[in-house]
Amino acid sequence: MNDGTAERPLGRAVGWLVGSRWVARALGVGRTMVLSAILLPADFGHAVLVMSIVLFVEAITDMKVNFSLIRSRDQDDGLYDTAWTLQIIRGLLCGTGLALGAPWIGAFYGDPKLIAPLYLLALSLAIGGFVNVGMAQFFKEMDFRKVFIANVASRLVALVVSVVIAILTQSFWAVVIGYVVQRMVDVLVSYMMHPRRPRLGLTTLGDIGQHSAWLMVQNVLFQILLRADVFLIGKYAGAAALGPYYLAKMLAELIGTELASAFRVALFSKFVSHDHRHDAGARAVLAFATLSSATQAALLIGAPASLLLALCAKDLVSFALGAAWAPTTFFLQLFSANALFGIAAAAPASSILAAGHTRLVALRQAIGLAVFIPSVAFAAQTFGLGGVAVAVVLTTAVSCAYSFVVAARDVTGNWREVASGVLRIATATAMLGLASGLILAAMPDIAQRWHPLHLLRLLAAGSGGLAAYCGTLWLIWQLRGKPDGIETMAARMLLKIASRRRKERAKR
Repeated sequence: MNDGTAERPLGRAVGWLVGSRWVARALGVGRTMVLSAILLPADFGHAVLVMSIVLFVEAITDMKVNFSLIRSRDQDDGLYDTAWTLQIIRGLLCGTGLALGAPWIGAFYGDPKLIAPLYLLALSLAIGGFVNVGMAQFFKEMDFRKVFIANVASRLVALVVSVVIAILTQSFWAVVIGYVVQRMVDVLVSYMMHPRRPRLGLTTLGDIGQHSAWLMVQNVLFQILLRADVFLIGKYAGAAALGPYYLAKMLAELIGTELASAFRVALFSKFVSHDHRHDAGARAVLAFATLSSATQAALLIGAPASLLLALCAKDLVSFALGAAWAPTTFFLQLFSANALFGIAAAAPASSILAAGHTRLVALRQAIGLAVFIPSVAFAAQTFGLGGVAVAVVLTTAVSCAYSFVVAARDVTGNWREVASGVLRIATATAMLGLASGLILAAMPDIAQRWHPLHLLRLLAAGSGGLAAYCGTLWLIWQLRGKPDGIETMAARMLLKIASRRRKERAKR
């Protein structure tokens, strides 16, 4: 385990990143909920499809120049200028390509309504290329408070714009225009937040391209895994069928993908710091300590959150969406397991990337794709949309296992301690499930939308389950002789917070 000094910066970094991503995602969820109440299912499906297309294009062409900037030990202006120039070129090429391909996409889906929105979204790709690459310095210094401000600002503006336009027009154009505005705000805020003013130039193209090629390969494979189900459903089942499936996936990602992404970004910087400051032997030991504590920390949060999401899925859907969206419950329960596997893989994935094993990262995505495509083909024909969701979960589980196998090669430590900590968390999570399940079974059920009983059921199940979870975890930790594990780190952080609050009250 890391000592307290090493844990504090990582804890603060993850806290700011989790806050940033969760607030941003919450704004997105809020926008989606409002739009689903305003738009017809078919219009909502069109919005999902066009946004999935543009986000796919944006992601698969991402050269990950920020990773090269974070890994660099110096502040070479040429490196930042090259990164900015590549980013602009990529944005302009992507925007042009999407605009030229829009008619073909409309023909592929047999839906001409997709073409005009894609033209406008092509503009957003070009605009996004001008974001200030100086923002990478905040990641390098683990100053994620400023990242929080930048992320939330653009999404808050997009939320307001989208909702206002949706109310006025009742059209899925609200989503499209809102995203274009979001990218414009991203660019503006990036120059307000960081003083760097990059110039056009490609003087260090070789340095950036060293790892970018394999990162792009793995990113293309990852994006296929992430969005292929949406594209297939849109093609063969129609845009309207995307509604319940996509909403469930999005809600699960609020816990899974966003939490995992926050851990990955913060841990990448942490693992890179080991690489810069220590020899190979010490680096392997420190990397194991970080991998161990981070994995347990991710599961400490992710395991109860994922199980509560599955248990409370019916009430969440009934309260927020109503009976028309009832199929979302089944998908949400499945995707809660997917969220847990994604969270568990965050730490080993960061370790692999920080060690420079970009080929192995690409191989992980290739293995996932090899599992995903046949699984989706079989499941879709045999079980329908539910089978597709199961295939998504299966693929994430295989990818998670691969990440741990590869990451274990570069670290040195006692894996039994890690297994013991994970077992304590699993036992406590099982008790949470038992307590929350009994509470929900004992309370009256209702299907009416916006009924306050749903909130009471959610509050009772959540508070009762978390009480059982924390109590069980504390009891097992005590019975095991207070081993130096994730509970120690959590107790230390809680004591620090309590001490800080006492000092604040004393000053008043």
